[in-house]
Amino acid sequence: MAPRCRNTPSSIARQLRQEANFGCARCGCPVLENAHIIPYHITHEFPVEDMVALCPTRHTIADKGNYPESYFRQIKENPFNKIRGTEAFLIPSDELVINFGGCRFINIPIPVRLNDFDIMCIRKEFNFTSDHSILMFGRSS
Repeated sequence: MAPRCRNTPSSIARQLRQEANFGCARCGCPVLENAHIIPYHITHEFPVEDMVALCPTRHTIADKGNYPESYFRQIKENPFNKIRGTEAFLIPSDELVINFGGCRFINIPIPVRLNDFDIMCIRKEFNFTSDHSILMFGRSS
């Protein structure tokens, strides 16, 4: 397995996220990595036509050579979230349940707040859709 290159230019990463409808092209997971269809160690480039947005699990499987190039091309052309459409973030329940670490929050739209600042905010709206935001902060040096 070739080592991953984690320095995808931001404009390429943004384009890959958008074309995959902000989810893994294979499963729809919103946690994304930028995978090379033609391995980086061969091209040493970031051609958007030879890259696809994948979740870490699918990226690891792909790096092991478990998918043919034609499969990558197919899911790049027809990513999971585009096929699934607007149902990508449906919550089919009357309760909004969030498991965060060892804590369980039920129908609490702001489970994490620090000094009157919402760190995590998840709300159920319009019967089954969710509106959520999670703010992440890096360590300052």
